[in-house]
Amino acid sequence: MQDVEDIALPDLAKPHGMMTAQERAELIGGLRTVHWRLALAAFSGVLLYLAGDMVQWWPLCWVAWVPLALACRGAGAPGAFLVGFPVLLLANVAQSLWLLDGPDNPLYLWLAAALFPAMALFTVELPFVATRLPWVARPLIFGFLVVGAYSTLPNEGRMLLPFGGMIDSELTRAAYAKLGPASFAGLLGALAWLAAELFWLRRTRSVAIAFLVAMVLVAVTDSILAARQQPEEKREYGVRVVLIPGHRDLEEQTAQQFGPQGRGGLVVWGVQRAETEAQRQLLHLAAGRVSVRHHCILALVIAEPDFTSAWFFVYSNVPVAHQRWPGRPGQVDGPPLRMLGPGTLWLHPALMPSLDPTAEHDLQICTTASAPLHPAQSAYWLREQRRVALIRQTRQICVWDDGGAIIDHDGRLVAQSSGPPIAGILNVAPSLGEAMAKPRLTVLEDILKFTGPTFTLTFALLTVISWAKRRWRKRRQAAQEVALEEVYDGQ
Repeated sequence: MQDVEDIALPDLAKPHGMMTAQERAELIGGLRTVHWRLALAAFSGVLLYLAGDMVQWWPLCWVAWVPLALACRGAGAPGAFLVGFPVLLLANVAQSLWLLDGPDNPLYLWLAAALFPAMALFTVELPFVATRLPWVARPLIFGFLVVGAYSTLPNEGRMLLPFGGMIDSELTRAAYAKLGPASFAGLLGALAWLAAELFWLRRTRSVAIAFLVAMVLVAVTDSILAARQQPEEKREYGVRVVLIPGHRDLEEQTAQQFGPQGRGGLVVWGVQRAETEAQRQLLHLAAGRVSVRHHCILALVIAEPDFTSAWFFVYSNVPVAHQRWPGRPGQVDGPPLRMLGPGTLWLHPALMPSLDPTAEHDLQICTTASAPLHPAQSAYWLREQRRVALIRQTRQICVWDDGGAIIDHDGRLVAQSSGPPIAGILNVAPSLGEAMAKPRLTVLEDILKFTGPTFTLTFALLTVISWAKRRWRKRRQAAQEVALEEVYDGQ
């Protein structure tokens, strides 16, 4: 042995460019498998379309996001975004393509409803979250991010919320009334990411398979329970409702619903259009005759070119309540017309009722002169009406141009029409409901709508800090290590 030389070890923390090989693997390593990840995520897009208002196979909501979560887990932040954004965008366009027939350009809504959830996928796959935090925390973080993402959408974008069809679920009916739609989307998103985390870890892969099977069984059970005929509840003080959504032969159609000896109840005519004073007077006379002949309360709404008016006729040919709202037909809004009795009868000039609290005997009538652009839009209108009825425990009657529905206090459909007259009995709610303005529906989502950008920036900064800390630690270790090499001197 002749010499002992100090040999410098290679600097493992030395960046090749701006990032080390390990940092590149953490951030963009998943891009190598983006092709099969896109194929898996596309299956999730199909499930989201089938679960939406176009097809309304709502039990698929239970598992719709699971393929997308499996595809994005381990893809890295850029990979998760590249996988999630196009799939969500195509799903949004497919289930609301009819928006192109409306007056507004839907491109902003489509982009927003895809970009915000895709940023949630991007954030949860940032290296600090994906490698530094415990796996049990990641589903919770993703759930909060999804709530914030969908809370950011404007009101007209609520139709693109992926899990609105869960209003029909028997298993989550109570939770649906307590959570906002965005919060419910976050809950199901967290379950999907939990399945992805369990499948990602080898030691829990069998648990992940069992969890996925359980979710499928829950979806099947829920669909069976929802399809089962619910027993009709018999309560005192039910009210008979007759809804005439058309514009012709109103008196004759009302008489056919009542029958020869039919009397009493509430009659709601669809929004009628009148261009002249004479047309409005004819509608007044017809409403008065029906109210007297059938001894009923009749709600009449007339849309004129510059304003919309509403009247209540109570067993008389003279209205007892009247209100007018300025605006073009289908674009009016304002405080409702109210009539007091055992409860309060409310008539709203729009499909979204006000946020006033309701009582046990109250009944809400929501009207619009607009016609749905597509059956999917009427399904969305109906879903929102049912959600309001379920939360507020109030009976709802909604009517639009040549269509409408009668909804019980628990959000169930009593009758629905796409043109012909319908009738039904609305029972009294067994308990008092809650106002839509109660903070438990809005405060959480209002707070979490700011979490998306904040969490993304915070976790991105923490990722850079953790990388810098690891580089410093490795350089310090390399400087303290000495390698010994024996050199043979030929003797």
